[in-house]
Amino acid sequence: MKPVIKTERMNLPSTLLPAIKTVKLFTGALLLILLTVVLQDLLHAQRNHYSFHLSESLLFNSYWCWFFIVFLLKDFFLKKINRFLAHPKTYMTVIAFTIIATILHALVYSITVSLTSYYFYEGSYNISKMLGYTISQDIYKYIFVYAVMGIVYGRRGIPQKKEIIPATFIEPFTECSTIVVANGRNNTLVAVADILFIKSATPYIALHTASKTYLHTETLRSILQQLPSGQFIQVHKSTIINIEKVVSFKSRLNGDYDIQLGQHQIRLSRNYAPHFKKLFDNRSSA
Repeated sequence: MKPVIKTERMNLPSTLLPAIKTVKLFTGALLLILLTVVLQDLLHAQRNHYSFHLSESLLFNSYWCWFFIVFLLKDFFLKKINRFLAHPKTYMTVIAFTIIATILHALVYSITVSLTSYYFYEGSYNISKMLGYTISQDIYKYIFVYAVMGIVYGRRGIPQKKEIIPATFIEPFTECSTIVVANGRNNTLVAVADILFIKSATPYIALHTASKTYLHTETLRSILQQLPSGQFIQVHKSTIINIEKVVSFKSRLNGDYDIQLGQHQIRLSRNYAPHFKKLFDNRSSA
């Protein structure tokens, strides 16, 4: 019997997922463009009755591949440009990036085509002639693509000023003694000491007192942070209780408990039971 080998899917960091998605999209667009221009060369050759060579078509259209390479290196170029500029702004970054990328693209493409043709093709192409050809035929494409790339990604390379919040506006958190419950145009003050328990009632929470129940636009987590920590505790994922109002509690024989709050019976989950028992015992011995 052959051993079963289990393979686990590699979990990539969430910060890399957008970059990977962008690279895949750009790669797909590049392949589509190359297919289109090669097909265009084929149709042009058939129409004008001359032979079509796929290798030559790919060689002369390889300048599209350099857009992809510069795209992968754009962050490097943008950081270098912004370090060079004394006071970087978006339009300055776009202009500098467009000029530098266009010049490098034209030079590298001309050199690459000349060297490739010299070593792998029957006839070679002179670097100066290739440079003149690409400037006269394709320079507008370089400027357009790199200008767009600079506009889209240039702002990311400029350090943004962080807003500094004065210390006088940061107030320490204080526990509340009353809760303002809004009901249409009416606002009611509910004393925290009168609350028996609070239950989740999505999208609200229900504040239960001995005489009335109030719906409040808050979450259990946020309201718990505002209540006295030694008095209000969470006993279930959907319930907070006022431990000072607890009359008794008894086991369900399955790890959970039933808490008696006046006329109300509240379930105590086993996950919250240790903390509840500790506070209840402290209250009993006080």
